Amino acid sequence: MPAGTNDDWIGASGAWSVAGNWSGGPPVSGDNAVFSAAIPIFVTYATSDAIAALSDASDPYATLDLVGGALSLTGGAWLGGFDQAAGSLALGAGTLTLGGPATLAGAISGPGVIDITGTAEALSGLAVSGGATLNVSGRLETSGAVTLGAASSDASAISVSGGGQFVIANPTTLAGEGTGGLFNRGLIEQVTSGTSDIAGNLTNSGTLAVAHGMLGLYGGASALAGTISGGGSLAAFGGARVAISAGAVITAATLEALNAATTLTLEG
Repeated sequence: MPAGTNDDWIGASGAWSVAGNWSGGPPVSGDNAVFSAAIPIFVTYATSDAIAALSDASDPYATLDLVGGALSLTGGAWLGGFDQAAGSLALGAGTLTLGGPATLAGAISGPGVIDITGTAEALSGLAVSGGATLNVSGRLETSGAVTLGAASSDASAISVSGGGQFVIANPTTLAGEGTGGLFNRGLIEQVTSGTSDIAGNLTNSGTLAVAHGMLGLYGGASALAGTISGGGSLAAFGGARVAISAGAVITAATLEALNAATTLTLEG
């Protein structure tokens, strides 16, 4: 946890902004917001604060609900429930580890990292920008419209590590802009029977499994190595540039380019 002054939550369930819920009043710049009661509590956040770190290492039963406002922090570890229904989360040059059940549906800006070691959902409204990275070493399920990057120079990324799972559970559009994209060394799996799109850059060296439906690669540059499998369809369109490594293992039912502006290149 980044160096700072610990400000302990001493209340029961309640609002972050209530001074009496904290040992030193609501955390301010340089403070670590610490939850250590080891009992189930629900904390609602709807204000604007900049703190050093967030920690519930001694209270994995706590749930933090971001329903609005803006929370800026350098890093920390949160093992309980983390629900970002709205509002913004700004990450400094550090890592915030989410080890419990999490829902992400607001704005997340960088340049820091969120390390998802538990199970999280990325829902419509999630917008990642400013060079932020979502590192998936646990499981991230997606549904709806998710934005990755906000400018041509934006390096925001979702990085699936070995052993991590990026699961397209419901039809999803991952709209990417910039130099970042979706990087997979673990598993990307589409389990919905509908159509989903990755609009931006994709680099795969793990397993890309399209079990059902169609997964579209729209625009951007895709580098496909590893394994591409499943009974569904992987389709490139909209000017996508797809390079397939000589060592790639392809057992997918269908791999196709849907228009003349799209290129499929077999390397090696």
